[in-house]
Formats: sequence, C-alpha cells, structure tokens
Amino acid sequence: MMITRSTIVSLVLLLCLSFGALASDGPDRTARKYYKKGTDAFEKSDFDGARTNLQKAIENYPSYADAYFKLGNVALKEKKLQEAVSDFAKATSIDPAHADAQLALGRIYLAARKPEAALQRVDTILKRQPDNLDAILVKGSALLLEKRTGDAIRLLDPLYAKGQRDVNLIVLLSSAYFKKADPDNGKKILESGIAKHPQSTLLHLQLANFLLRRGDLKNAQATMETVVKIDPDNAAHAIALARLYWQTQDKEKAEHLLARSLEQNPADAPGRIAIANFYLEEKQIDPARDILLAGIAAGDPGVALKLALGELYIKTGNAQAAVDLLKSDLEQNQTAGETERNQLRNALAKIYIAARDPATAKTYVEAVLANDPHNLQALASRGMALKATGNPQAAIVDFNQVLARQPDFLGGYIQLADAYVMRRQLQAARETLDKGLHLAPHNRELLMAAYRVNLKDKDYKQAETHLRTLVEESPDAVDAQAELGDFYLALNDESSARREYSEIVLKAPRSPIGYIKLARLYLRQGKKASAVAQLRKGYQQGGKNPLLAAELITALLTAEQYDDAMALCDARLNEKPDEALAHDLKGKVMTRMKKFKAAQKAFEKAVALEPKWPQAGNDLAALFILQDKRKEAIAQFRKALADNPKNPVAYLTLGKLYEDKREYEKAIEIYKKGVGQVPGFWTAANRLAFLIADRTTSMETLDEAQKIASAAFRMKPGEGMIVDTLGWIHYKKGETEQALALYEKLIAAAPEDPLINYHMGAVLEKDGDIESARKRLKTATRGDTAFMGRERAEAMLKKLGSKS
Repeated sequence: MMITRSTIVSLVLLLCLSFGALASDGPDRTARKYYKKGTDAFEKSDFDGARTNLQKAIENYPSYADAYFKLGNVALKEKKLQEAVSDFAKATSIDPAHADAQLALGRIYLAARKPEAALQRVDTILKRQPDNLDAILVKGSALLLEKRTGDAIRLLDPLYAKGQRDVNLIVLLSSAYFKKADPDNGKKILESGIAKHPQSTLLHLQLANFLLRRGDLKNAQATMETVVKIDPDNAAHAIALARLYWQTQDKEKAEHLLARSLEQNPADAPGRIAIANFYLEEKQIDPARDILLAGIAAGDPGVALKLALGELYIKTGNAQAAVDLLKSDLEQNQTAGETERNQLRNALAKIYIAARDPATAKTYVEAVLANDPHNLQALASRGMALKATGNPQAAIVDFNQVLARQPDFLGGYIQLADAYVMRRQLQAARETLDKGLHLAPHNRELLMAAYRVNLKDKDYKQAETHLRTLVEESPDAVDAQAELGDFYLALNDESSARREYSEIVLKAPRSPIGYIKLARLYLRQGKKASAVAQLRKGYQQGGKNPLLAAELITALLTAEQYDDAMALCDARLNEKPDEALAHDLKGKVMTRMKKFKAAQKAFEKAVALEPKWPQAGNDLAALFILQDKRKEAIAQFRKALADNPKNPVAYLTLGKLYEDKREYEKAIEIYKKGVGQVPGFWTAANRLAFLIADRTTSMETLDEAQKIASAAFRMKPGEGMIVDTLGWIHYKKGETEQALALYEKLIAAAPEDPLINYHMGAVLEKDGDIESARKRLKTATRGDTAFMGRERAEAMLKKLGSKS
C-alpha cells in the first residue's frame, strides 16, 4: 500500500486532534484551584468552606472523582452519612479504580452491617491491588461478619506469616481465632503484636477483653493498668479499669483512680460526664451528682455539664429538679451564646415531651426555631409535640424535613412511622421503617417498631420475621424473645411460646422474665404444680429476685399451698427484715389464711417502710374492706391525718376506702390535700387526676386533670399507672389516636392487666375497631379481678356481643 501525501496529512491531523483531546481530559486550572482551596479548608475543619469550593471544582469539571471523594469526607465529618455514600458512589462511578472511595464505601457498609456490599467494594480494589492492606482488612472484617471465620483466617494468615504486624491485622486475626474457639493461637498472635507495638492501647484492650472472657480478672486488671499508664488522659480507660476494681470489691482503688483522672483533666467535660455516669450505673447517685456539680462550680464554659446533671436528675426520678436547673441557667445566663441557649431549650423541650406536657415543650422548641429554623433536634421535638397534641399530619412534615437533611437519623424513621400509624396510613408507616432498615438492617428499635406496625396491619408473617431477626441478631435481648413468645401465645400457638420462654431460661438463667412467662403459660394451661416448680427454680437461680418472689407467692396462693407461701415469706424476711415487699407479701398470705390481725400488722409494716408505695396502702385498704370495717378504718385514718397532716399512707388508704364506697368527691378531696401536704406525692396526684377525668366530660376540667397527671409524670417518669391516666384523659377528650399510642405501649408491657385491657378496649370501641375492642374487653373480664370500671367493661362487652 502506498502512503500518499494526503494520507500523511490525515494522520497528522488525527494525532493533533488526539493530543488536543488528551490535553483537555482532566480538571482544568480553575477546577484544580477550587479543589486545593476545598482541601485546605477541610484540613482546617472549615467544612462549609470545603464544601463550597469542592462544589465549584465539580461545576468546572463534572467528572472530578477526587473532588467527589473529598466531598464525601466532608459529609462524613458532618455526620451526613447518606450524602457521604452518594458522593463516594459518584466518585467510583466516574473512576471505578478510585481505591480510596471504594474503601470508604466498604467501611461504611461494614459499619452498617452490610458485609456483602462491603465485599463488592473491596474486591474491586483487590483485583487491581491484591496487596492493598486496608482493603484486605475490610474484607477480613466483612467475612467475620458473615460468620465465614475460616475464610477470614485463610485471607489474613499469610500476611501474618510473612511478618506483617499491622495493629489492625493483629486485632482482626486474633478475633478470628477467638471466634474459631482457638484461644491459644489468638492470644499468641496478640502477644506478638504487643511485642511489636508495646504502646498500642488497642492491642492491650483486645487482650484485656480476652482475659475477661476467660474469667481471669486479675490479669485483665493488670492489662488495663498498662493501658491507663500508656494513655493516662483517657477517662474511658480509667473507667474500664475502675469497673474491674468494682467487680472485685476493690471500690477504694476504683474511687482513687477516678479521682486522679478528674484531677489530671479537670476541664475535660466529656470525661467528667463519663465518670459521673459510671457512678450512676453503680447506683452511687451522690458521688455522680457531686462530680458534675464540682465541674459546674469550677466554671464549665459550655452547658454540657448542666445538661448531664439534668439527665442525672431525670434518671433518678427528679425531673422537676432538672427543669429548675435548666430553666434557671436559661434565664440567668444571658451571656451564653445562642447555640448553648438552644441546647438548654431543646433539653427542656425533651423533658416536657417525656412528661407528657407537649404544649410547654412546644414553647421552647419554637424559641429555638425562631433563630435557627433548621435545627434538627428542635424540628424532631416539635414533631413529637405535634403528635402528642393530636396533629400527626403536621408532625409528618417536620419528621420529613429532619430525614431529608439527616437521612441516617434512625429515630426519625420510627417517629415518622408512628405519625403515619396515628393517621391510619399503615402502608406508609411500613415503607418508612423499611427505609430505616435499609440503612441499619439490624437496628433493635427499628426492628421492634416494624414488628409492631406489621402486627397492627395483621401481617403476622412479616411481624414474626422482624422479631425473629431481632432475636437472632441480639441473642442477649431476652425481652425481644419474650415478646416473640407472647406473639405466638396471642396466636394460641402455646408450643412455640413455650419454646421461646424456655430458651430465655437457658440463655439467661438469672433473669426473672423467662421463669415468669413460663409459669404464666402453665397457669393458663391449668398446670399449677408446673408453674410453682418453674418459679421456685427461678427464685433460686435468680438470686431471690423480688419479681420472682411476688410471682411465686401468687402461684402458691393460687395452688392453695399456704404453708409453703408463709415459709417463703418468713425466709425472705429473715434475710431482708426491712423490705416492704416481703412484709406486703406476708400480709397477702395472712389475708388468704384469714389471719386478719397478722395481715394488718404486716401491711402496716410495709407502708411504714415505703409510705408512698401504692400497693401496700391498697392492700391495707382492701383488708379493711374485706372485713367490712370501712367505717372504723376511715375514722382511724382521719385521726392519723389530724395527728400528722404529712402522712402519705393515711391519704392513700383513706382515698382508696372512699373510692371503694364510691364516695368519689371525698376521695378527690383527700388526694388534693395529700398533694398539697406531701412533696413529690405522685401516687396521690395520679389518683386525683384519674378520678377528676373519669367523672367529667368538661374539656376545661379534663385539661386540669391532664396538668395534674403531667406533673405526676414529671415526679415519676415512665410509671405505667400515670401513663394509663394520661391515656384515659385523652380518651375522655375524644383524642383516640393519642390514647391508642399510649395504651399500645402499656399493653406490650402488661398484656393481661384487666384495667389496661378495659381502657384500651374502650378506646378501640370509640375508634370504631370493634373486633379489637371486643378482644381487649374479653381479656379484661376473663377472671374475677375487681377493678374500677369492671361493670362498665362488662356492659360494653355485652353491647358489642361476646363473639369467640
């Protein structure tokens, strides 16, 4: 073939065009300039500036993979996980060989417990870079997550054999051998890593955990002492070591260690809070409070310590003290920045929402949003307040705003789904929870919420799947397994229920829940002896747990084994002479044996030990009623109040006696006096609110009752009796959506409680769900238990028709 001149000219032109294309293939100077500015801003933690410049770089060069990768890192720093995933994915779509972006995605999927997706990302890297250590480590972690322990060892062992001693490799490979039940090899690998990296706290911590699993507390302590020496400024290490000292009863050593940590780092607010929380976990309330107060007195520059102190007050049942503390700081500290003031407002809103006072919560939330319209915590709190005031549609708008800006806020999916449930949009609720589960497929709260929504939607198969996943992923979550047993029992599958309850007993022999659930199943089947035997076993195994004591006494009385019941009470009183419960249980046994004087003495001792405990006071009142001694009892307790107007037992017992006589106005009068005379008297406040609400249809009076009940809830957060009262007030006000939201939680905790079943049945009937109402009313009236409203429950069931 002859090469003509025209052919040569064509080739030259083609080459020129090719070089021109190559020269323009890549970011231009302007794009690179913005990229550098963005990178510099990122290094200085100026994330707004970094984002702005990186986005400009991308505008100038849309295929800028490095810019997308860096943008993903900005999103990670700002905890915007979904944005980060999107940016990293864009980088890899532009350049599949971008190892850093692929690796970042692999790590995110690994953290989200999505090992298959993580493996896909790192395998892409390893095809091109088979020796990429970071990718190998992510792959090893993913294999372990998939329980492919052998594959993980085969991947990692060759690196170790070649002399690689990277800290993360040592941790991962030793973990694999521990999982393989080869602790000797695991320990050997760890020790070789420590020899290479003697200052690695990570390796020492891994060794300490291994020693703890083996029950070698002494060497675990020694290892943790080394960790504290290596990193003395880390409060978390000091707390871990203190916890070990505490377990071996060397509390003085623990206290000295934590005091030294506070002295060395007096301005470390997070460390101080963590140490206070340690004491709180160990039920050492005074030291926990004093540690926080000392930090505040020393001049806490922000509000973190005050917020932590408020949390402590809430956790110890003193929500009002938390409110007073935070309100005082908000009103007096006018020099604080708006960010700190908004933190205080948000904390107050959270307390009022928890206290079932959404109107007050909303005032604080609106104050935040007035100067920070996009404050996510405030939007979420407003959504919760709107739900509580019966406006789920507006709440949906707020929760959608929150999730649009923070898609990885898992609690937002639960709240949004709850709002859809209130609107009876069950499919929307299910889809919302599915989105959350896509991000975190094994999240406990999401799985439980999805279970409840599917159960409400009568999709029993999917409900079971969610609950079964939760049990399999969290084998220690015995409450979830108990829920699974209850699920089967509700479907009359007693065999499957028994299997789940029995498994709880095997895996958690010291927990009372498995024994109690099994015993109640046996009682339902008429197997009284089996119920008693199961509870006796649990009582001995569970360290004579008070819940099991009460359940066992009840079972013995049901089986008419009075001597055994009395022997159990006497044995418990020998060990715990000042336990109100033991005296109350003895009073119940004596009552059943018709030894009324001894019963009265036992109940009076119980109420003297715990004057505000409603059970003992109710039992004492019931004893007088049983003997038809109301008149004498009323006179006795009126005299007691005249002698001591601050006697809580007298108020409760007298109120109960008037209630039984249906003299409700007198009961209301007594409870009002009690609330005025006895500080923190939540039991009397709750009864007062309930009686006021139960006897009126006036919205004004119901609002008054709601305020009283909310105040009681602040005194005793989470108390089921108060939640019941609040639910009943919503029912009386015609707010069935809010009432159902409360009663569903109560029923989950006490599925057989007659009063709660009656109240929920009444709400369901008003809501038009006749079938569910009938079921609840049948449960309420099944036995012969007396409760306020029983006659109404029976009449309502008769009206609805008692279908099977």
